[in-house]
Amino acid sequence: ECSVCDAHGTCTDGKDGFCSCDLGWAGDTCGVCDSDFTGADCDECISGHYGSDCSLLCTDCDTHGTCTEGITGSCACDLHWAGDTCAVCAVGWAGASCSTCDTGFSGASCLTQTRGTWYETKGSLPESLFQMTLVVLSDGTILSAGGRHSGSIGTTTSLRMDLSTQLWTATSEPLNTGRFGHCAALLPDGTVLIAGGATTEDTIASATSELFSADTGKWTTADSMATARYGGFSMFLLNNGKVLAVGGQDTSSTTTNTAELYDYPTSCWDYTGSMSTSRMWFGAAMTADGNVLVAGGTSDADYKHVTSLETVEVYDTSTGVWGSVAPMVSARERFSLVLMSNGLYLAAAGEVSDQNLFSSCETYNSTSNTWTSIDDLP
Repeated sequence: ECSVCDAHGTCTDGKDGFCSCDLGWAGDTCGVCDSDFTGADCDECISGHYGSDCSLLCTDCDTHGTCTEGITGSCACDLHWAGDTCAVCAVGWAGASCSTCDTGFSGASCLTQTRGTWYETKGSLPESLFQMTLVVLSDGTILSAGGRHSGSIGTTTSLRMDLSTQLWTATSEPLNTGRFGHCAALLPDGTVLIAGGATTEDTIASATSELFSADTGKWTTADSMATARYGGFSMFLLNNGKVLAVGGQDTSSTTTNTAELYDYPTSCWDYTGSMSTSRMWFGAAMTADGNVLVAGGTSDADYKHVTSLETVEVYDTSTGVWGSVAPMVSARERFSLVLMSNGLYLAAAGEVSDQNLFSSCETYNSTSNTWTSIDDLP
C-alpha cells in the first residue's frame, strides 16, 4: 500500500507503481537510509563522505585539498588546485604539480592573459554536441542547453561551466524537451529563455519554450511561441525587457517573415511587425540605440538554398515596425554580423547560392546608410 511509502517518499499507484524515495532514504518502502547517509532522519553523511548527496569521498580530496565532512562539507583546495575533488589545476596554472603558468597566461599569479590568444579549457563537455546554445549567466558561469550528437535527435542535456575551474557539471534537471537549432536569451532577472529549434530532423520546427532558473538549476515549461521556428532564426533581449524572435523556418517547411515578442512578467508571446522579406540563416545584431538589424540570409527553405539575399532591414523597438535600409554589396547567408567599437557593422564570410563558401567581408555605416567592401578573410 502507498501508506507505507508516504513517510519518506512519493508513491506511484498501479500495477507498476513504486516508492520514489526522498533524498537520504532507500528501500522498497523508503524505510532505511541510503548507502551514503546515516542518522535517525537519514540526513547526515556517513564518515568520510561530503556533498549535498553525500556521494563525494574525502579520500579523493586529500591529495591536493582539505576535506570537511557532511552535507554542507566541501573540499578546500590547496594553492593552484581546483575542482570538486581538487584534481585539476586552477585557471592559469599547468603542469604535474600545477606550478607553472598555463599557455596564454603570465605574471606572478599566472592570471594575466595574453591578449588575442586561444587556450584549451581544463574540462571538455562530457558529451559531443553541436547546435546547442551557450549563455553567460549573471554569476559568470556558462550554461549549455540542448543540441544534438551525430544523430538527428535533440538532447535534453543541460550543463554549466564554472570559470574558476573550467569544468562542466550537469544542472539539477535536464531540459523538458530535447531540441537543437534553438535560440536562447538571458532575461533581466538572470533567468534564461530558450525557444524553438527542432526535436528531430523530421519535426522541422518547434514552438515550445522553457525557462531556466540559475538559482535552482531547474527548467520549467513556458508559453509556446506564436510561430514554430528553426533554421537560423534570431532572438534578442531588447532594452524594454522583452525578447524578440524573428525569421527562420516554420512547420510548413517554408521561411517566415514573422516576428514576435516574449513578455516575461506575463510569460506570453505576441506577434509584432513582420519583415518585408521572409528569411532564414541571416545575420543579425543589436544596434547602438537598441534596435535590431537583420541582413542577408535566404528565402529558400530547400537545403541547397539556391538564392541568397542582400536585403537589409531594421526593427524599431519603439514602433514595432521594420524598415528597409541599403542592401549589402554581396548577397550572403550563414555569416557573422557584429557591431564593432567604431560604430560600424562587420559582415564576414558565409555562403552564397547553393552552398558556395566565400571569404568576402564588408562594413555598414548606419549614419551614411552605406555598405563598403573591405579585405577578404585570408
